Amino acid sequence: MAAILCDPRDELLQPCYSWNIAARFLRGETDKFLEGFYSYAAGGFKRKNKEPTETRHGVSVLANWLTLFWHQRNMLVYEDGLDEATTLHYLRAVPRAWLEDGKQIVLENAPTYFGKTSLKVKSRLAEGVIEIELAPPKRSAPSRMTLTLRLPSQRKIAGVQIDSKQYTDFSDDAIILPKRKDCMTIAVRVD
Repeated sequence: MAAILCDPRDELLQPCYSWNIAARFLRGETDKFLEGFYSYAAGGFKRKNKEPTETRHGVSVLANWLTLFWHQRNMLVYEDGLDEATTLHYLRAVPRAWLEDGKQIVLENAPTYFGKTSLKVKSRLAEGVIEIELAPPKRSAPSRMTLTLRLPSQRKIAGVQIDSKQYTDFSDDAIILPKRKDCMTIAVRVD
């Protein structure tokens, strides 16, 4: 759980000081990260009016919002390091339910160390396809870019096309994207 201190009489809750969620993200323990993320979202905000809980000295109201947004941003786009050996990860820790049939994920002009990036994902799992439009950062290119697709129901990536050409650098749940700055259309066939 994300809560460090909880006093039901005073509603003292300080989940913003728990680094367990970030540690699980960094270690690649995605299911545990998501459990912590949703626990944090539920425990760090009052149910009645959806505002952050206040803590001692009222300090963490802003910290609750910032921490929640930081985790959510990292779920969608994350820089692993900030130098010439940096990997830019897309969708590294999104819930499997976000890729169910008919769902979409849209990320527009998200700031990264390399410049702004955009991503649009359309799931057509009933047809065995995930469609992705990706606009990588233009200012500078990361040394590597990955796109993780945590597919529901133990489905796996079976084939990838980038701009209508077969592409083979993928695993069951991730694609190592080509190093380029122009937009790309990705069609993923799933089993």
